[in-house]
Amino acid sequence: QYDETVTPYPDTILVATGSTGTCAGLTLGCHLAGMQTKVIGVRTTEARLGPIPTCTTGSISSLMKKTLKKMRRHQPDLTKGVPQAHLLDSYFGTGYGSPTQAGNAATARFAEQGIKLEQTYTAKAAAAALDYAAKHPHRRILYWHTYTT
Repeated sequence: QYDETVTPYPDTILVATGSTGTCAGLTLGCHLAGMQTKVIGVRTTEARLGPIPTCTTGSISSLMKKTLKKMRRHQPDLTKGVPQAHLLDSYFGTGYGSPTQAGNAATARFAEQGIKLEQTYTAKAAAAALDYAAKHPHRRILYWHTYTT
């Protein structure tokens, strides 16, 4: 769906990450498409449930590996490996569903443009995207909005 002849690919995509499916899919998809885009997940859920990793770079990598294995059943000549997973932990706050100060500020800022965020996922990812954009003003940054009403 993306046409680089019209608009250059983003340098970085930031996306809310809970079950890791969206982050894993975007990361693997960009890699397989030959895009140089770095996908960064913003952790919005607990990293572990007891001893089980649920939202970690390892769980993202594991999902990409399983996906690639299934894809190779239908396309055996697919030779690319699993790309590196990236995950920011610093926007999670005190717990799942708990608002953060940065998330509240992002919610207000995005509302000015008519974009609705919620505190559990999208506000935290939007806060990370705003901070990332401020630190990297010359990069093309895409915030991947996962909230639907």
